[in-house]
Amino acid sequence: MLSQHFLFFFAMLGAFMGLGLASFLWWRAKGEPTQRWLSLLVLAVGVRTGKSVVFHFWPDIPRIALQLGLTACFLIGPCLYFLIRSTQGNTPGASRVDRWHITALVIITLAVNLSCPTQATICCGATSSPPASITPGWPTCCWPPSRSTATARVWREARQARCCWARWPVSG
Repeated sequence: MLSQHFLFFFAMLGAFMGLGLASFLWWRAKGEPTQRWLSLLVLAVGVRTGKSVVFHFWPDIPRIALQLGLTACFLIGPCLYFLIRSTQGNTPGASRVDRWHITALVIITLAVNLSCPTQATICCGATSSPPASITPGWPTCCWPPSRSTATARVWREARQARCCWARWPVSG
């Protein structure tokens, strides 16, 4: 029991230190794009770490927090890309192409977050019980079976139960 408290404390300490370091780097950047990209990268990793820790200890976390963590996960890659790109270039700021790239990523992120809210993409069990014909012993949030092993009845019942994996075609 005490080890769980230590795990929670040190994991959340790391997440908060990441948020603190990100804010420190952001305000000390003084217009340097490399430091700004580093602060955004640390912020994304800190938010992702904090979401994972909270979800581990509080599985009934509000779905918006899960969506925030997934968005942070998505933004880690672009932040790393622009961080490396800003360290290699001699330009003082983002170019016009970079700004279009960033704008497109923000639009894609907003479109995905608004069109596929977490309640619709969390697997079976979030809003209803899983279909009866799903193999017993599978967790309610699971990877989809391949189309060759699942019967049409399994897929129909999974769609009715609003399982996220039943909404998208799966190759198999």
